[in-house]
Amino acid sequence: MLTNKTVLITGVSSGIGKSLLYTLQKEGCLIHGIVKTQERKELLRNELSVTLSSEELSSVLLHVCDLRNASEIEAFSHTMHKEGFSPDILILNAGIGYYGPHEELSVKALTELTAVNFTAPLLLTNLFLRDLKKNKGHLLCISSVTASKTNNTHGCAYGATKAGLSSFAKSLFEEVRKYGV
Repeated sequence: MLTNKTVLITGVSSGIGKSLLYTLQKEGCLIHGIVKTQERKELLRNELSVTLSSEELSSVLLHVCDLRNASEIEAFSHTMHKEGFSPDILILNAGIGYYGPHEELSVKALTELTAVNFTAPLLLTNLFLRDLKKNKGHLLCISSVTASKTNNTHGCAYGATKAGLSSFAKSLFEEVRKYGV
């Protein structure tokens, strides 16, 4: 069922994203994984070269794209489309968390939190949705249980970004399901 599907996954250098990379690669998918920095790309590539055979490794392509930067996301999309890339599955997994009393969080932390957890998923969906429609593909948004909580003491901004992502995903489902997405 997943064999030969092309998958784009954000946040593959650790956690859920890395687990998804390994699982979907074993299922026969061609994985395009997004990492934040060249250093993370090299570290993950080294790990993959130890854990995967050379044939398995050929089905994992890593890309550097800082999801805090909208211009970089757009440039990434244009480059990928220029190379003929068209995902069957888009997994929006990357996320960060900053916690503490809201007034003690820095503007930089809040900006990064909203950019990675909310803005980047919206932009990537916008930039690859035509492909998903054409391929009758799948979109998976990894959110958090905090998205449904009304009391996220010392995590209200994080909870808000995840609630926003969950709301977006639910509304988008109603918008695109008639296209087979």
